[in-house]
Amino acid sequence: MAMTRDDFDYAIENTHVIVAPEQQIATFGSTSFNFYLISELMDRVDQVRIRNGKIHAERPQILTPEHYCRLLLEGFGEKAERYADLKGFPPVLIQVGSAETLLDDATRFAAGAGAAAVRVTLEIRPQMIHAWPLWNARLEPGRRALASAGAFIRQHL
Repeated sequence: MAMTRDDFDYAIENTHVIVAPEQQIATFGSTSFNFYLISELMDRVDQVRIRNGKIHAERPQILTPEHYCRLLLEGFGEKAERYADLKGFPPVLIQVGSAETLLDDATRFAAGAGAAAVRVTLEIRPQMIHAWPLWNARLEPGRRALASAGAFIRQHL
């Protein structure tokens, strides 16, 4: 059975955090934690499904600008170098969700731009997925992202 727009809207409107984390997760070593997701079955009344998962994170690795540039161009050949030079770029705002498929790409780009002396603002929104600002009519984080982008543009015009 395919999910309809009404199903999606219902799920969003009826999603609640029951127990929030006691603090933000900050790691300087390896860390793991388990989580549980309880969801109502869309096609049955008064029944729920319990899912569990595990998240594992390693400590951050330190990258030098020189090493980053090598990683950025790996496998692309010499012609790619002219497109990878970020020197002279205007200020950049990067908004990405922590559940975003492109999170690693966004943070790598921010690091490369910063290494090229570009002023970078990187905003990572907790638990947001790809293109969450498009859901601004229903998601407060989407509205905040648009407001932040507007403020960034006004500041740099």
